[in-house]
Amino acid sequence: MTATEWMRKNATGIERGVAIRECRKATNCGIENARKSWRIVFGNVEQAVKKEKVGRDLADFAEQYNKDTIIPKKIEAALKELGSCWEYESEFVKRAGVSFADWGHYREAYSENFLMIKSEGKRVWSGSKAMIVKMKGML
Repeated sequence: MTATEWMRKNATGIERGVAIRECRKATNCGIENARKSWRIVFGNVEQAVKKEKVGRDLADFAEQYNKDTIIPKKIEAALKELGSCWEYESEFVKRAGVSFADWGHYREAYSENFLMIKSEGKRVWSGSKAMIVKMKGML
């Protein structure tokens, strides 16, 4: 095993000096070769320790509090669950777990997944766009 291979395999998370010492012992290479291998694998840095994420980022915040992130995810999950079947909008809203007050703001983004039945004044939803096209052909 070369010094570079040893560094790639074993040195992550170890301080530079310790890694160089251990590499020299394991591969019987010189100090310059071990240092060169370190630079090849990790660049010219003092430590290859990966820092753990501290706190939460903006994406985490959006997933928890931003309706523009939360509601579309709920709708997409409900559409996937519904699959090639259909149901009336009132039932679908309950399936998605979205309030009727918020529903109107996001409905039109999924216009290919619902059909307005004018004679009854109701909308039907399906997880399959092909199903909606076939249903339109029946009206």
